[in-house]
Amino acid sequence: FDFTSLHGCDSLRVLMFNNIGYIGYHRISNMKSLETVEVRGVVAHIDGWFCYRLPSLRRVLFRGDVLTTGGPGVAQDCPLLEKVEFGGMVLLSGLSDAPGCPLLKKCDTKGSVVYSNNRDFLPSMSLRGDGDGEALNRKIVERVEQANKGPFGKFVGTLDDLAYNLACGFSMAGDTAIALRYLA
Repeated sequence: FDFTSLHGCDSLRVLMFNNIGYIGYHRISNMKSLETVEVRGVVAHIDGWFCYRLPSLRRVLFRGDVLTTGGPGVAQDCPLLEKVEFGGMVLLSGLSDAPGCPLLKKCDTKGSVVYSNNRDFLPSMSLRGDGDGEALNRKIVERVEQANKGPFGKFVGTLDDLAYNLACGFSMAGDTAIALRYLA
């Protein structure tokens, strides 16, 4: 999707997508009336600060899985932004703040967050002692395979690519035993 086609859409109040491979840095920006961004389906990657200078934005809702995010900012200069919600699984996230968004203190999660760079801003689950690491591994593989069959499968990459990224994420989180399993 070419986000540049949205610039100047000052009367647009709601922006909805079904599945999207990539949302880049400052891609959703400078729309005076935009109040809600909603993504239904899988997102392969979100750059940091993908929402920028949106004076009426109140909520960003991800209804499906988000494989990876950049960071550190989820948004910037959106003074009314009060809710960013991840409804599905987030595998790896570098999100840690929202400069110029004084109402947003943290993101809400309804699904599992495997690795978060800042657990205060985007809470993540701990895999230590949960007793069901194998079930989570199967769930991750199933979700990635579904994404690879979707409209942007080539963007998502192979399970080997994701396994390497997950190994890095779990290693950074201090879960070395799980990280090593992804490298096997």
